[in-house]
Amino acid sequence: MSEHNDRDNREGGQPQDDGFQPYPPVNHPEDQPQYGQQPPRYPQPGAQPDSANTHGAADANNAGGQPSYGSQFEAGAPGADSNQYAGYGNAGMNFHVHPDLETTMVQPVRDVSVWNPIKYGFKIVFKRANPWLIWGVGLAVIGIILPGVFSGFSSSSSWDATSFQATAQESWESQMLNVVFGIVMLLLGPILVAMAVAQVDGGPLGKERRVAQGNYGKTLFTSILVGIIEVVAILVPVGILVFLAFSTGGDEFGVLQGLLLLAAVVVAIVIALALVPISVLSTYFAAEQGLNPVEAIQASWQQGRPHLWSLVGYSILNGLITGALTLFTCGLGSIIAIPQAYNAAAFMYRQVSGGAVPDMR
Repeated sequence: MSEHNDRDNREGGQPQDDGFQPYPPVNHPEDQPQYGQQPPRYPQPGAQPDSANTHGAADANNAGGQPSYGSQFEAGAPGADSNQYAGYGNAGMNFHVHPDLETTMVQPVRDVSVWNPIKYGFKIVFKRANPWLIWGVGLAVIGIILPGVFSGFSSSSSWDATSFQATAQESWESQMLNVVFGIVMLLLGPILVAMAVAQVDGGPLGKERRVAQGNYGKTLFTSILVGIIEVVAILVPVGILVFLAFSTGGDEFGVLQGLLLLAAVVVAIVIALALVPISVLSTYFAAEQGLNPVEAIQASWQQGRPHLWSLVGYSILNGLITGALTLFTCGLGSIIAIPQAYNAAAFMYRQVSGGAVPDMR
């Protein structure tokens, strides 16, 4: 039999010379002419027929909805559209790297952390000693050291009859100086808030100038209004309870008076804790988002209330740490504690408002 006939018999399934049955004919996909070509891309409903694009093309009409390889990701204020990849939405993935801490940015955070703002506050102050420690020195001198020095001088004088008038004059001058120092700290507050918000994004500080110039007045009046709310909300019920404690029972201090004073302390603590979202977040809403004082307070309450216990825990823990640092260093620790408090509050604000923050894990 010829070689051609032998091949035809084998292809037809006839036995080979060695007695084994050959493999049946198969349809190999790689033998097809269209093998290796991309399958056709069909446009999504409502898209133009010719809007299909190649993978990775940065075309707004990309029917596949895939992000281009060159897409840029920039961290920023909550609600900014420029900080999300198209097609992925608000997934918490942010590939922008914080230039100071060299860690990726996260937006939004899954859980509002109590410790991360405190950790970030200390870390950024030492990482960016210029300008934060420089500001810390000035703020510590104005806000803590000088008032303490003047108060010490005024209280060290003798209180005999001959020097009473001079001592009263010194005390009055000391109190006036403390008021002046407090006003200076109040006026510097909006600038520090704007700096702290800008620092969360990292890099050379400069955006805070625009924030401070545009929203300085809103931030300042927000801080004043928050202070008024706190004073009124706490002093009114506490004052009533204290008045009742000392107006009942005559000259003897009994059980009822003690209970009323204890109730006054408890009421003051409860009200102060309930106002934590307003006291911590309001000025940052005004500084970054340009809200007026009423809107900033409303936004801080609405967005901070679901995270009340996290905010309370942060306030207590950070207050204990910075307070101990200041106390055990005779006031010198305030050089670190004051800028740390501003930066930690800015980090907490970004967590609560859904903005981008450095990954502190």
